[in-house]
Amino acid sequence: MEMVQTRYDGRKKEIAACDTEILNHKLHVLTLVAAIADPSELQECIALGLSKGGIMFLHVMQLERVFCRFTIHRNSITNIKYLPKAKVFLSICQERHLKIWRINNKERNAKVIYGFRLERELDFFFVMNTQTPDMTSRFLMVFKTGDSEIFEYCGATDVLSHIDVFKEREHNCRITSCDFNPKINLLMTADISGSIRFWTKDKKYIREI
Repeated sequence: MEMVQTRYDGRKKEIAACDTEILNHKLHVLTLVAAIADPSELQECIALGLSKGGIMFLHVMQLERVFCRFTIHRNSITNIKYLPKAKVFLSICQERHLKIWRINNKERNAKVIYGFRLERELDFFFVMNTQTPDMTSRFLMVFKTGDSEIFEYCGATDVLSHIDVFKEREHNCRITSCDFNPKINLLMTADISGSIRFWTKDKKYIREI
């Protein structure tokens, strides 16, 4: 579960209610994101990735009702991540189809901006809170093979960019943890062998302990 905070500009909410159906069945939840929108009104939602490819948002104050729902994938969703600066969601399904999408409140639907299939099996996403320009988010895609790739997404222009990284010092086994210090632009990764590696924000190798 991940807590995600969206911004409220006083005129419109980023996530608007578009469904009030009462829940009367068990959910096949595979992944979970809690999204907090508009703290001034305590609009808190939980985003659920479902086994049939849908995304369902529940309001924490009315968990018995569906707040809104969208169909993003055709099969089970295994991972969801929210990029707060770019205001888009990342999601991936069991067949390794990755989609980048945002909620369109006006049309009450989700707009898929990018969609492609990964060649390797993704382990998890990691959002790097870099000091980038407004509406630009950088994230790490960590694969089960131990290697990773860095991407940057600009919400203002909807441009996805791949950051070229050095591959000589990649982990050779599964990564278990990541962290990033934005003040000194230090990225840290650890794997199941106990190796901890330090990188710059562009994933240039620094050292290993």
